[in-house]
Amino acid sequence: MSNTTIETSKIGSLAAQIERDIRKRGLTTGDRYLTGAEAGLLLGVSTASANRAMSLLVDRNLLVRRRRSGTFVGSKINSQAVSRTCSVYVLTMEHQSQDIPSTDLLLQGIRAGIASANVHFGFLPEVDRLTYVKELLRDSMRSGQLAGVVPISCGREVYQYLLDAGIPTVVLGSVYESMDRLASIDMDNYQMARLLAGHLFHQGHRRVAVIDNSRGCPGDNYFSDGISEATADACLPANSVLMRFLPDIESVFAQVREMLASDWPPTGFVARTPRLANAVEQALKYCGVTENRFEIVFQDYHTSTVKKSRFTFARPKDNFAAMAIQIGKTLHRLGEDPSWKPEHIVIPVELCHPQ
Repeated sequence: MSNTTIETSKIGSLAAQIERDIRKRGLTTGDRYLTGAEAGLLLGVSTASANRAMSLLVDRNLLVRRRRSGTFVGSKINSQAVSRTCSVYVLTMEHQSQDIPSTDLLLQGIRAGIASANVHFGFLPEVDRLTYVKELLRDSMRSGQLAGVVPISCGREVYQYLLDAGIPTVVLGSVYESMDRLASIDMDNYQMARLLAGHLFHQGHRRVAVIDNSRGCPGDNYFSDGISEATADACLPANSVLMRFLPDIESVFAQVREMLASDWPPTGFVARTPRLANAVEQALKYCGVTENRFEIVFQDYHTSTVKKSRFTFARPKDNFAAMAIQIGKTLHRLGEDPSWKPEHIVIPVELCHPQ
């Protein structure tokens, strides 16, 4: 990603924020607006960056600059409806498309914060995903209609681009330590792992396999720490846990078969998604396992995904509808007040037993 591309995207985002400020103040054609220095203070950027963003609005006739007089609202401001359409993009990796939360609830939550938003869902390819994101957002950024992005497990380079470009962003999940200026809402991955692994150890399982299809997101580190802590609490050796990161559902069958054939097979399985839990169950059946000494537990990211289950599982205590509304409100606030310090909300979790 070139510095020029980042800077151009950032200036476009600043221009959109200035336009929203004009409309929020109810200014009309001919009204005086802020100086470059004042706009820089409002946006939390340098005067030079603010002036470049204001120049974009001059080109669109949304602002007029008069030498020795100041900056004024342009004629085109009245020709565009205040409630004009804007766009919000929900981004996730293509291989996780079946594990994303309810699209209907996400749409409703985002529109609760930004009533005029058109919500789009983008599924990122494994290769060249940053180029895909740039192309996906390009037109909305150029037109000033990009109201925000909600990335879900999209990878460091995508998060870094959204941060550098100054795009209003709420991460659904954990953020990387170096990117804490991005707002986020996530469940307590650490405690969730402790609950799941702790349950299996309490049930008498002495070797546990963790089955995951993630590609190395920040929340995975917290989850791994929780597994380690539960193992230590049970006074078991570190090799009591097998960590398996699999590229797809089909790989679960071969991996389970291989583990069952070992000298010390696991009897407890922690699956990171409901789909993985079902795949592990099918793999055990495929291997001819009939004993009830095997147990599967799983992680449910959102309360809307699973109503009841034959497996024990852990989930956030807050329902996903409330989380989605929080995302919409946060996006709205980021758009209205660029200087607002983003929040990192962590939802407490609970263990749910079979019904």
